[in-house]
Amino acid sequence: MSRPQTIDAICQTVIKRFDLVIPDFYDREDRLKGYIDSVDRRGNTEQFPIMSLSIAVVTNEQSHIAHPGDVSKIASELKKRAKALKGSVYVKDQRGQAVDAVSTTTDPTNQLPALRT
Repeated sequence: MSRPQTIDAICQTVIKRFDLVIPDFYDREDRLKGYIDSVDRRGNTEQFPIMSLSIAVVTNEQSHIAHPGDVSKIASELKKRAKALKGSVYVKDQRGQAVDAVSTTTDPTNQLPALRT
């Protein structure tokens, strides 16, 4: 939980720190390839990208949140949008505004259509 005016800085800092340290958890060869070869839940060999971070920011700035369960529902929808993007990103709840704000470490101009709830 945080004040609205600090959300961008917090998310950007968390993503920057995550992206800085996560490569250290991979072998040099895998870092250079940008993925690891592993087995999925069904036993199939698959290529998995280097881990990234997806952050969903739920806020009541633009819309009233009537029930605590709504926070979870909104976060789930935002997380789905964030995971559809490449790399480490955060997606802010901006219901009632024209565009969701999205930030990445590589391209801070990415934007998504407004979330309708």
